[in-house]
Amino acid sequence: MNHQLSLMNQRILLFIVSFMMVLGCNQSAKEKTKIILPVPGEITNQETNETIDTVKKYEIKSGIVRYQVILKTISVDMRYHTILYFDNFGARECKDTYAGDTLMESNMSDGKKTYKIDHIKKIAYYLGKAHYGVEPKYGWDNIAAEDIKSGKVKKLPNKIIAGKSCEAYEVNTGIASVTFGGWKNINVLADIHSPGGKSFTIATFISTEGTPEEKFIIPPKYKIK
Repeated sequence: MNHQLSLMNQRILLFIVSFMMVLGCNQSAKEKTKIILPVPGEITNQETNETIDTVKKYEIKSGIVRYQVILKTISVDMRYHTILYFDNFGARECKDTYAGDTLMESNMSDGKKTYKIDHIKKIAYYLGKAHYGVEPKYGWDNIAAEDIKSGKVKKLPNKIIAGKSCEAYEVNTGIASVTFGGWKNINVLADIHSPGGKSFTIATFISTEGTPEEKFIIPPKYKIK
């Protein structure tokens, strides 16, 4: 199988599987929010104790992106927001998830280690050595030419998202249709439609004026497991 095709299929599958897991779950709204957190992107298969600074995942050094998330099914109508902080071109990242104004949890990479932080329990769970941040980058460059030729993947006109002119493309899997949008390799749109419902994530605010250093540090007095 073409390696580029494999990367694209993994990315689409992760979004769809996460979405379908939410559809079939009988957990509380707060627990459902945790399920659909994005997973780390594929940058390298090798673990390292050092910050990876030779590959620039994003085209800008640091920034803050706020997202609005909407999840709708027959029985679920959830709306919440997340905030992505990144530095060193994405080598260090923190993705905060909120329920209303309450910070619930974070996925954080300090460039060496990756953690899932539960702010309610004040516990940071060590997930492993850093592979390059916690978010996948916008993936148009990973799409195989045959998928474009077949019509499975289609480039769309640029979309204005959070005041930026963003690239976009659509993928039809046969089960679901997914539209992705990106700016400077940052994911700014993930619009998933399936027979069970839809999941819609869009950036509403983008800043490139720096990131608070404390976002890449485990808060004081939190336990580490």
